[in-house]
Amino acid sequence: MTATAVLVGVVTGVVLGWLLLRRRVDRWARRQLERWQAATSDAIRQDSLLRSRAVLHGRASEQLAPVTTLFPFDPADARFIGTPVDFVVFDGYREVTAGRRDTLRRIVLVDVKTGASSLTTVQRRVRDCVAKGRYSWHQVGAGTGARRG
Repeated sequence: MTATAVLVGVVTGVVLGWLLLRRRVDRWARRQLERWQAATSDAIRQDSLLRSRAVLHGRASEQLAPVTTLFPFDPADARFIGTPVDFVVFDGYREVTAGRRDTLRRIVLVDVKTGASSLTTVQRRVRDCVAKGRYSWHQVGAGTGARRG
């Protein structure tokens, strides 16, 4: 046997071995992926369901907050806006409209949190603006003398 024949035999063996092994590895990898997908899809679905329920619970809690004993304001004074904060409370509004007060006590921005949730970045920025006194009154419309253009 010549060196050329041996070399051809070795190269042929390596190529055939590589082709066979590659197919086997591809099938093995595909089976592993299918097993992983089957095992984790239920967990992913459950996680998604739990998160969805938590969001719905949080939204319901936000809407119902004024009628709970934890809400320190008169529910009639609260206006739900949803984002970036949940409520604007015109503290004393009911008394002013009933003629029992001449002025509001204050205007309060309220955000309701449930579970382990915390303020979003935007909510922190709103809180910081209020804390630094960076807010104002602006009227648009009839009687303001404001013009567009």
